[in-house]
Order: sequence, then C-alpha cells, then structure tokens
Amino acid sequence: MDRVWTAYHRLLGVAISLRANQEAGSGQTAEMTTKSVLEVDRLKQRLEESEKKAERIEEVLQEKESTKALAKTEKEAAVYASLPDSKDPIGGSRRLAHCVPSR
Repeated sequence: MDRVWTAYHRLLGVAISLRANQEAGSGQTAEMTTKSVLEVDRLKQRLEESEKKAERIEEVLQEKESTKALAKTEKEAAVYASLPDSKDPIGGSRRLAHCVPSR
C-alpha cells in the first residue's frame, strides 16, 4: 500500500507541475501573442512607409525623365531652327514646310 501512496503522490506532484506549466504557458502564450501582434503592426507600418517612400521616389524619377525628354526636345528644336535652309537634306524651306497645307 505504501508503494501505491508513493506512486500516487509522485503522479500528483507531476500533475500539479504540469498544470502550473500549462497555466504559465498560456500566460506566456498570451504575452507572446500580444508581442507578435505588436511586431506585426510595427512591420505593417514600416512596410506602408516604405511603399509611400517608393511611390514618392518613382514620382520624382518620372518627373526627372519627363524634364530630360523636354530638354532634349527643346535642344533638338533649337538646333533644327538654327540650321540654314541650304542644309536641309530634303530641299526647300523646312521652317515653312509645316505651315503649308498638303494637297
């Protein structure tokens, strides 16, 4: 009978220990879940900020490319306007050609 009581007390101690660990574990799980939620929220916020920054950078790059294209077009127009009519490979007056209606 003493063996039974000894085994019972040993098992009872293990059961109490497991319950304590389980309760502590659920508390830790809740704490870890809260930390995880906060971490996810923080990461979402960082991602949103990064996306906004990327959009601003893309807008600046597009504006820069547009400005470059406009400058190139204006430069080509200036070069074209400065050429004398005699250098026109097609012949005739280039400057007035766009004003004359086609027949």
